[in-house]
Amino acid sequence: MDEAPKKPKKARKINPVIEIKAGLNRIKDLSVLRDAIDRWNKSPEGKKLEKSRGQPLRTTDNKKKLIEKIMAYDMYKTINIDIPPKPEKKVKQTSDEVKAKAKAKREANKIKGPIRKKINDMYIKYLRRKGKEDKSDLISELNEEWETIEEENEEFFEENEEFYDELDSFIEDLKKKLKSNDKPMTLKELTEELRKRKELVPTKLNK
Repeated sequence: MDEAPKKPKKARKINPVIEIKAGLNRIKDLSVLRDAIDRWNKSPEGKKLEKSRGQPLRTTDNKKKLIEKIMAYDMYKTINIDIPPKPEKKVKQTSDEVKAKAKAKREANKIKGPIRKKINDMYIKYLRRKGKEDKSDLISELNEEWETIEEENEEFFEENEEFYDELDSFIEDLKKKLKSNDKPMTLKELTEELRKRKELVPTKLNK
C-alpha cells in the first residue's frame, strides 16, 4: 500500500513586532535610539503624553530601557528609525576559533574591570559632593574626568561599543542626578543603588 504523500510544512509566521525589536537590538549606536525617542517626544503623540505625565520620556536610559520605550509607544510606526539589516547566518566556529574568542573575552574583561571600578567610584564621589558644591562645577569636573577615560581607552571602546554605550548611559544618568533638586543620598543609599544597577558590575566601596 502506497504511503500517503506528506503534507508540506506550513511556513512559520513572522511576528513583525518581534522582528522590529530584534532590529532595534542590532543598533550599536545609542544615539540612534535616543534621537528616535527625542523626535517622538516632539511629535503630537509625544506632546500629548508629556502633557498627561508632566514631562517627556527620558532619553538617558540604557539600551534595554530605550528599546522598551520605543516598543511600548509604537514609535517605529510614526518615527523613521534606521534599523540595521538582519545579519547572515554565522558559520559554525572551529574549536580553535571558540578558544580564541574565549581568550579575547577574558582579556577584555581584565580591562573592563578597572574601568567599571573607576566609573562606580566616580558615581559615589560626585553624588556625595552634591549639595556641598556648585552643580555646574561638579558636572564640568565630571565631563573632564570622563573625557580622560575616553581618551585613555579610545581603541578599546571602539572595539567594545556596547560596553562603551553602557558607561556613557551611566555617566548621562549621573549628570542628571547632579542637576536634579533631589535630596543628596547617603553613602549607604548610593552603594545600594549601585548594586541594583544591571549595566555595571558593582565594586567594593570603602566607607
